[in-house]
Amino acid sequence: MVSDAKRLRLTRDLRHIGLIKLLDPIVGCDDVGIKKPDPKMIILAMDRLGIPPKQRSSVIYIGNRAHDVEAAIAAGVRPWLVGFGIPKSQIPQEFRAVLRRPGVEYFSSPNALRQRLAEVSRGITGISKSPLGT
Repeated sequence: MVSDAKRLRLTRDLRHIGLIKLLDPIVGCDDVGIKKPDPKMIILAMDRLGIPPKQRSSVIYIGNRAHDVEAAIAAGVRPWLVGFGIPKSQIPQEFRAVLRRPGVEYFSSPNALRQRLAEVSRGITGISKSPLGT
């Protein structure tokens, strides 16, 4: 879990909703002293997970803001953007620019995200060329 929130608040909130045991490591902006789009938090999380630099291009980073995509690209990982409930025809302008970047995938529903995660876990790893269909 990587968040622009401070780790103490993030840990408290995750404990409150019962997810603390499911997410490790937890990296907040105070762990690196800077927020996204700087990639330092994502890189620290991968370091804590023991992911060597040569394998990082296979890591998927899921975010819900344009700066998440920028941070993922800068960290050398695959950026996935979620906008649950926002159909492609109504994507906010802030998303449109980052969605034109190579390798970015967009998911407008939890089901679409689950399906794509299942495909990736089975080894079906093709990356869509343009999530906007253009």
